[in-house]
Amino acid sequence: MLIPGCGSGYEVVAFTQAGHEVHAIDFSRPAVARARQPSGSGAGRTDYRGGDFFTHDFAPASFDFIYERTFLCARPVAWRARIVQRNGELRKARGSLLGIYFSGETTEGPPHGLSSAAAAALFPPPFTFTLDLPLPDEESLPIFKGSERWQERYRGH
Repeated sequence: MLIPGCGSGYEVVAFTQAGHEVHAIDFSRPAVARARQPSGSGAGRTDYRGGDFFTHDFAPASFDFIYERTFLCARPVAWRARIVQRNGELRKARGSLLGIYFSGETTEGPPHGLSSAAAAALFPPPFTFTLDLPLPDEESLPIFKGSERWQERYRGH
């Protein structure tokens, strides 16, 4: 699993404890340093990297899953196609995109909301939208309450 924009690594811990091998990257080296602090054990392994998601030398098509929590929505809208392209380079052929996406309406950003229509245009076939659930308010940050969705997209052939 790859987690771009991992920040302080809250989700990294959960995925590692669930037994996943997690590779996490963030351009903020202080955030990565905080994420590396001991935070529980798990059955999986974690590799934290300080660096640029777009240029870091990951092996091509290395990941079964790419997870994000508003990584796409925190970047300028003009970067969205580039993010999806990079995800495609790093994800295995039948890999999945998993994550929490901000779907709210904003006049300024970030965050920049991802509407259903924008998501459909950004992730055309062969992506299959397999799950779309509202995130409970108690699991959202205050700024995102009522506007976050857990979404899964599978890319088959």
